[in-house]
Amino acid sequence: MAAVDPVNFEKPYMKEVEGASIVQKATPLNLSGHARLARSYPAITTTIVNTKAPVISYANWFSHEIDFISQNNEIHQGFKTTCWLYPEYKVRFVGMQG
Repeated sequence: MAAVDPVNFEKPYMKEVEGASIVQKATPLNLSGHARLARSYPAITTTIVNTKAPVISYANWFSHEIDFISQNNEIHQGFKTTCWLYPEYKVRFVGMQG
């Protein structure tokens, strides 16, 4: 089984990092209890989880500002790469959309 996980990496210094994207984050909420806008780099990881040790088969940070095509394209690339790396296994992909 492979877990597909879209995540946003947010750091305090992101205002100075070229290509950082502005994304809506639901956690933690802003002071008024609503989702907030934050500067971050989105990423997609695909991890093989049913082995003795988890294995990351695909990881890519990208920028909505510079080289972004679509999140679906990034997820599809994770599928293709994982299947290419593990052709001898039937891989079931699981994910959660937040």
